[in-house]
Amino acid sequence: MLHRARIAILLGATALTVASVALVYAQVRPSGEQRRRRFMPPFAMGKVQSVSGNKVVLQTQRGTRTVTLSKSVKVQWVAVGKPSDISKGQTTLVQGILDKDGYLNATSVVILPTAEMPIQAIGQVYDVRNGGARFGIMLPIRTTSQTRIVKLSATSTKAIKPGVTIVALGRPSGEALEANNVVVGTEQILRSLIPIIMQTLRPRMAPRMRPPQR
Repeated sequence: MLHRARIAILLGATALTVASVALVYAQVRPSGEQRRRRFMPPFAMGKVQSVSGNKVVLQTQRGTRTVTLSKSVKVQWVAVGKPSDISKGQTTLVQGILDKDGYLNATSVVILPTAEMPIQAIGQVYDVRNGGARFGIMLPIRTTSQTRIVKLSATSTKAIKPGVTIVALGRPSGEALEANNVVVGTEQILRSLIPIIMQTLRPRMAPRMRPPQR
């Protein structure tokens, strides 16, 4: 009887220990909802459902998401452009492949609405000829019918209204997104050009400098 009692006590203690570990694990391990909040993306795209002050509710593919417009938010309108839209004095971002003749065959050109110069930009346009544009560091740019040309035009928060589609970029704040950049456009244009838009407006890091060799 004593031996059986000891076994029962040991089994009871083991069950209690396992239950305690499970309870602690359940308390420490984040729930699916907590993990979803933790990994909310720093951007949102969707149709505006409602606007109240600086709070914008979007209908996205993942459901509704609230976007809070920061005090310094920049709102821009995106539209597909054409080679003739590239003119002298503009600030542009160009991506492409350099060929053996020294031309940069542009895969995309983003015409910016301000003088802000992203790191990827070549320089200011000083000449346009034969469907190509020459930039500040004397690098000729060649555009073709395959080149994506995008125009970003500055606008105000009044452009953000129910029914329009926007892309908001910023930083997650819980389930919401605190946006410092908003791009307004048609769903078709935004979906096809969102990689270029994000490349243009995302926060940019200064190039890392290597320490001098001793």
